[in-house]
Amino acid sequence: MRSRHILSDRKSRMRLVCVLVVFLLALTGVWVLNLLNVIGGSWSTILNAIFTGLGSIVAFLQWHEQTTSEAPDTAEVSSSEKAGPHEPSIPGLANKRKGAIVVYAPRTWRGTTLHLLSGLQEATGPIEAVSNVVEHRSAEQRQFLGHFPAVPPGHYTLVALSRQRHAQITVHAGHLSEIDWR
Repeated sequence: MRSRHILSDRKSRMRLVCVLVVFLLALTGVWVLNLLNVIGGSWSTILNAIFTGLGSIVAFLQWHEQTTSEAPDTAEVSSSEKAGPHEPSIPGLANKRKGAIVVYAPRTWRGTTLHLLSGLQEATGPIEAVSNVVEHRSAEQRQFLGHFPAVPPGHYTLVALSRQRHAQITVHAGHLSEIDWR
């Protein structure tokens, strides 16, 4: 029942986004035609106000979604997934063939970009994956963490360039590897 609701919610959001994109493309076309003097009138000033207002509304809606939702795709854990008392309740992090990495960080690290590099290196090399430190709320506590779900087993280097930190870690299939930088 819950998955049907999420699926229909996603479809309705996608339809809304498509309609908004078509609407904005039409407004942009009218604006360009006005600037080329194909359409006469004061459309330029009106469309400036419309685009400014729409930009502010979109930014507000993105902020509102982040602050009010608990991300239904990641917040709930099914009873078949048994997380330990200290592990975050984010389903699908590890499976039989792949492991996962969770990085615990202080509140001041919110928004910090974490780079996962293949191999045990000194903070350079090809980037395997990227994650940002985000706030994760559970019933008991509030944590700031970055996570790398479904990481192939092997040795990795985790780098926070803006914080000048790095750590070497080994990922095992079916296990959650943790780094605590709090």
